[in-house]
Amino acid sequence: MNTLCDFGKEPRIDTNLRESSFAQIRVYPRFLLIALSVVSLTGCGGSSSSGGKSSLDAMAEKLNQGAVQEKQAAKEKVAADAQATADAKAAEAERLATQGGTEVTTDDMQRGSKMTRGGYLQTTLKGGIRAEQKLNLYTVQHAMNLYYGEHGNYPKSHEEFMEKIIDYNGIVLEPLQEPYEYYYNAEDGELYKVAKQEAVEAAQAEAAAAQAEADRKAEAAKQ
Repeated sequence: MNTLCDFGKEPRIDTNLRESSFAQIRVYPRFLLIALSVVSLTGCGGSSSSGGKSSLDAMAEKLNQGAVQEKQAAKEKVAADAQATADAKAAEAERLATQGGTEVTTDDMQRGSKMTRGGYLQTTLKGGIRAEQKLNLYTVQHAMNLYYGEHGNYPKSHEEFMEKIIDYNGIVLEPLQEPYEYYYNAEDGELYKVAKQEAVEAAQAEAAAAQAEADRKAEAAKQ
């Protein structure tokens, strides 16, 4: 009689059997291989159809959630950056509109403002330009004093200042850096710099457009 230990051995043929009995030869290793294959396939199928599938689904769901969160975070960052830009533009527009007139200095003048590299030659040239500009401001003040000495008062409007002081004395005012222009204040008889009205309006329009864009991106971040 054969036991399980005999399954791993070579096929055993009973040589005492008659030649017609060879159909009854039993080859145990073949049956063992088939049995092990069936068990193996059944076991793998069970694991795959239950626990394995659940793990893959959980992993896919986790990856999807991570992608959604990352996309949402990117939207919120874009919206926050847009709002920061809008706030900065609004602040600049407000500053230009409300700052009023300020004293004019040579640093406000356009000519020489781009000479920032330093060095002997550039420093010398810039120094000469600034000296000319100081003389220009002094000439304006001197003309104002002469006018006051003759009339007992300073010009009564910006238009009168330009006519009686600047044009009459052949003075050429140094161009100011953008977005400023000269403004004569008749109340105290002083020359100031103020933001150009068109520059103020342009800054306000730019701020409004930036805020509209920020609102659009904030709404998109909620979706």
